Amino acid sequence: ATLVISDYGHHPSEIKALLAAVKGLDRTRKPGGRIRAVFQPHRYTRTLALGAQFPGAFRGADEVVLVPVYAASEKMIAGGTIFDLYALWRKQRAGAGTGNAIPPALLAGSLEQAWQYLSRTQRVGETLLVVGAGDVEKIAEWARDQYAGKRKVHAASRRVESGLKLDHTLVRRDEPLARKTTFGVGGSADVWMEIGSVADLRKVMRRAARLGLPFRLLGGGSNILACDTGVRGISARLTGEEFRRIHVGGMTVTAGAGVPLVRLLACLEKNGLAGLEFLEGIPGTVGGALRMNAGAWGDEIGKHIAWVRHVDDSGEVKVVRNPVFSYRCGLASAAIVEAAFVCFPGTTAAIAGLRRNIAARRAWMKGLRCAGSVFRNPPGDFAGRLIDEAGLKGLTVGGAMISKRHANVIITRKGACASDVLALIGMARTAVRLKCGVELDTEVEIL
Repeated sequence: ATLVISDYGHHPSEIKALLAAVKGLDRTRKPGGRIRAVFQPHRYTRTLALGAQFPGAFRGADEVVLVPVYAASEKMIAGGTIFDLYALWRKQRAGAGTGNAIPPALLAGSLEQAWQYLSRTQRVGETLLVVGAGDVEKIAEWARDQYAGKRKVHAASRRVESGLKLDHTLVRRDEPLARKTTFGVGGSADVWMEIGSVADLRKVMRRAARLGLPFRLLGGGSNILACDTGVRGISARLTGEEFRRIHVGGMTVTAGAGVPLVRLLACLEKNGLAGLEFLEGIPGTVGGALRMNAGAWGDEIGKHIAWVRHVDDSGEVKVVRNPVFSYRCGLASAAIVEAAFVCFPGTTAAIAGLRRNIAARRAWMKGLRCAGSVFRNPPGDFAGRLIDEAGLKGLTVGGAMISKRHANVIITRKGACASDVLALIGMARTAVRLKCGVELDTEVEIL
């Protein structure tokens, strides 16, 4: 069984007293069982004033999940967000001695996200502390309902494979996603699939829709941040030969969704077909590029599409001709299977030269663990300029850093985790909102 304690404490001294009391309990259910906590700070002003005292107050816990500050009618202030508290936490944990260890913390974007993570990763005999003076007590209620059998958790994801015959698809559970993204960080997917045929893709999407499960396709993972709390539902990649074919017919080139952009560009160069060189250096696949309408140097992939074949949420295969794309927004609600690109004639030498020039401009990013631009550019401005103006170039949280060269790029290094990146994203958005009055939207998809 899991012991759940809901405590109104929201001051460091109250939290210290709670941890001391819990450590003194007779925990005969399972000696040495974990103590985990979910903490919701109360008010931005209090978080700013007492932030440095919170990490040490949780000594004795094995893990702490931080959820957004309960505003209590206050307006957001610089230094008082959950992202600022997490940054302090990471800094203090790095500097604490081994005998006085501050527990690891991770970020959750909501109470529901925190509870899904906690319930999925719970162990027999552990203690869960629900701490804060806002609405965080809902988590204790959800825990009570689950243990009483009134609330079922993860049942749908457990049924996803039941009776589903997939001839060309690999299925794994609790699959780490870090190595499947260019950030190189993140939690695990509840269900991971490597789908090898359109027939299997249709079956999976129908099953996901029937069970009400989220279904997401990852291309090259170059525009994805998988949260440390894990990714619910089904995450998948198109891996079969059916998705990796390229066909050249005159000035039109058809490519499968799983074709890497670098391979597509090499094929176009070899055949003297121009128009897509702006994609040089973008480490993704055709499907991923279409999903986000990838672009650079004043051009975007959506301007070069004749048609797209995709599978919709009901599992039906459809073809959309001359689809309409907008800035960094493609066919997000469909599983793209293949697409036809309209090119124009060019010489191999000219195409190769343009590719080299573009690659040289991106050379500084080669070998870095990043996802390119983190934020979309707001109308008439540049996200990087606004973040630079807010003074955040070079800002570091844990193992992640806002690039000193380009403020709209976040780099991860050894020891980084997804929460480090989330903290920098949140701090950058807050700083730009308060200083410039501009709301930045992420280009990176946060799972």
